Amino acid sequence: MSRTSGRTVEGRGRLGSVLSGLAVALGCVLFLGGFAWGAIEYQPYTVPTESMVPTIKAGDRILAQRIDGSDIKRGDVIVFKQKSWGDMLLVKRVVAVGGDTVACCTNGKLTVNGKQIDEPYLAKGQAAESSQIPTVEVPKDRLFLLGDERSGSLDSTAHLTEAFNGTVARSAVKARVDAIAWPMNGMLARPAGFEKLGGISSPGPLRLVLTAIVVGAVLVLGGAAYGPIAKRLVSAAGRGRSSPVPPEASGWGSVEDSSGGGPRKVARVVLLDAEDRILLLHGHEPDDPADDWWFTPGGGLEGDETHEEAALRELVEETGITEVELGPVLWQRSCSFPFAGRRWDQDEWYFLARTTQKGTVAAGLTELERRSVAGARWWTCRELTEAHETVYPTRLAGLLRRLLDEGPPARPEILDTEIV
Repeated sequence: MSRTSGRTVEGRGRLGSVLSGLAVALGCVLFLGGFAWGAIEYQPYTVPTESMVPTIKAGDRILAQRIDGSDIKRGDVIVFKQKSWGDMLLVKRVVAVGGDTVACCTNGKLTVNGKQIDEPYLAKGQAAESSQIPTVEVPKDRLFLLGDERSGSLDSTAHLTEAFNGTVARSAVKARVDAIAWPMNGMLARPAGFEKLGGISSPGPLRLVLTAIVVGAVLVLGGAAYGPIAKRLVSAAGRGRSSPVPPEASGWGSVEDSSGGGPRKVARVVLLDAEDRILLLHGHEPDDPADDWWFTPGGGLEGDETHEEAALRELVEETGITEVELGPVLWQRSCSFPFAGRRWDQDEWYFLARTTQKGTVAAGLTELERRSVAGARWWTCRELTEAHETVYPTRLAGLLRRLLDEGPPARPEILDTEIV
């Protein structure tokens, strides 16, 4: 592993992890924020009657934006409560507002202020009203309401003999219907026929609310899926780009030929002494000693070795240390990187180990390792934290600090996948 390529591997892995975390965090904000926004802005209702057919049927669940009655315009479908109409929540359409003159019918159409209104939301072939509506002047701050099912709707036409000619006060309005949530018929069509009388209402923020929720869910799922996807990419890289590994590289954390089933299993050792110092090897590019870094002892499994057997064998070959108490697997990591002119794809297990030996003798190095391993050193956690040298994994100082403070994890921690 070259220092440059290794940095790219670790850097991209860490960048991917950071971006993944940001995506999940932003997704949670959007997802939960969208629901909170929707809960503040909208109230669901179940429509009990057929008075708004075909626009809204009995039993439909609607989403109505909480809105002040002063903001209601012609054409809006509203939820309201009028004591003289039964003191229950009702759903009707506003066809005229204070100051308007409404009547029916002229050429089979409703008229407001003398203008004939196109009402495409009525059932095909249905008249604008089943009976004549006398000319009504709507009092200030009141609304004239009709159901879209004109033949049987108990609307303003059924209350013409009451005070205010069957109109309803703006203060009785609870909300304006924006959409049918169930069945999922979507947003209500805007009442364009009333535009000739002035502006009509714009839709509420429901589309933005839904967009926030959907985008948030996508970011959460996408961010959470980063790790598994990246791991699959490592395997794909190993199958598609790895070149055969020469025998002399077998101890150097090597990988199998792609024809052998993808990344080779690698065992590494987090070796601590009685003073809680960690042993690291000093490596470099075979042809460029200035391109150097520090890393944990370890290498690839050989034959039918277990991870534990490979960890102990590699430790003896690379350090000469034999008095070892091998502990549990601390971390697991997948990576793919170029080194010594080849691509290396690895699935690494990091074992905790303890020893009382201090001296090291690298008597079992392969030819490639002799050209790329310069020595070994014991490091304190503080030295690692303050080090300016390149150390792999790059989070090793923080991982070691947590290990010393909290002990081994209950199960192996999956480190960031690293690909270059």
